[in-house]
Amino acid sequence: MTRLSLLSASALVPLLAFPARAEPVTLMDLLTLDRLANMGAQIAVNALRGVAEVTYAHMDIRPLDGRVILTGLEMTP
Repeated sequence: MTRLSLLSASALVPLLAFPARAEPVTLMDLLTLDRLANMGAQIAVNALRGVAEVTYAHMDIRPLDGRVILTGLEMTP
């Protein structure tokens, strides 16, 4: 074992000594106003697809934020 790898390994030992703490997440933490608005928008776009032709240029899905972003949205009857 080289001196550099020994130093880097010994530097990581204090980080591994304590287990990671999990933060409890409740249902109220997940149901924020922003997330509810995004869910409502997703339901509205899916409902409009049955009535009108809905097209969009780009869809950005961010699962950690709970967001779906549509750009270039066009609706035609």
